[in-house]
Amino acid sequence: MHIVTVLSVCLCAASAETIPVKETRTATVRIVPVHVLGNELGGNVDVDLFQSQDEKTNFSGSFHHGAASGIPYGIYAIRVHVRGFRSTERVVRVFQPNVLVIVGLQIGMETGTPTSDVSGRVQGADQSAGPIRVRISGVYSNDILDAEVTGSGGFALEKVPDGEYVLSVTQREKVLAVKAIKLPSPESPIVIEVAGPKQITSKADGKSNQ
Repeated sequence: MHIVTVLSVCLCAASAETIPVKETRTATVRIVPVHVLGNELGGNVDVDLFQSQDEKTNFSGSFHHGAASGIPYGIYAIRVHVRGFRSTERVVRVFQPNVLVIVGLQIGMETGTPTSDVSGRVQGADQSAGPIRVRISGVYSNDILDAEVTGSGGFALEKVPDGEYVLSVTQREKVLAVKAIKLPSPESPIVIEVAGPKQITSKADGKSNQ
């Protein structure tokens, strides 16, 4: 009887030593609202949603003046707004002690979001090496638009929300050119000359719909 008791105590002690204590890593998150053209917005930002994709816990109530501490590591769906601007949603990855989230907002207008038409031409690329594509990605917004380059080198994108963008020209695994553009712009069209994987010259533009 005494032997069984001693063995039980030893096993319990061994189990307590081998069971690791799970440590939840947390971060401080700061949300900075900006206009889609890059100007930082003053005033208070309202965080309507900051929800974990795994546990569905909403940490929006933890934010004060756009900042919160003790946010567990993970992937979150967020929704924020500032008075006078449209709400925006995006996905945020929290996997470091301090996380900065820059959120681009559009002014709330009764006529809708201002947009521009973008057209251009890619010159000097070897189209026999594979299809050539153009992508414009919002610097401060979540907007991403893609277009196929035609046999003559032309491309077009319609009703692109105004703002700051990065335009990239790709062909299979290669990036042939990268260019920062701002919409609206008075010049048209965008002309990009490439030689192999490198960009030679480019000029950016976009015709405003407003």
